[in-house]
Amino acid sequence: MLKKIIQNKNFLFVSAGLIIGILLIIVGSGGTDTKSENEKELPEQQYTSDELESYTESLERKIEDLVGKIGGVTDVNVLVTVDGSKETIYATEGSEKEYVVIKDADGNEYVVRVSEINANVRGIAVVCNYGGNEQLKMDIINMLSSLFSIGSNRISVMSS
Repeated sequence: MLKKIIQNKNFLFVSAGLIIGILLIIVGSGGTDTKSENEKELPEQQYTSDELESYTESLERKIEDLVGKIGGVTDVNVLVTVDGSKETIYATEGSEKEYVVIKDADGNEYVVRVSEINANVRGIAVVCNYGGNEQLKMDIINMLSSLFSIGSNRISVMSS
């Protein structure tokens, strides 16, 4: 029985791969901190629940206002779901990608922020009175799909 297992090449490859993987995990977890003294440690940029709620509420209000301006649409209510968190991109320089730091007149140091990326819109639900006009419903879906770069399958428009 043991001879059959050893002769099976697939079993040997899988076993060797598992052993190598485990060794890499063990060796990789014992690494030392290689950050230079000049490299600034930046705080993790994530939304608090209040910020995320404020962001989604702002999107919902904007969508309600926009959809409400379409002729033939009334009584608009919107719910937006988001995925992910806020990401801040900082300026870097050199081959070691050190952060660009500036000092103000008081000697305070600031890391130069290049851009900020908000959480991704995952889905949109719109409840409104569109008079049963299916073309109007499709226009709302297409508009929201274009604005937020999400598939029409992630947008639901229901009649109130």
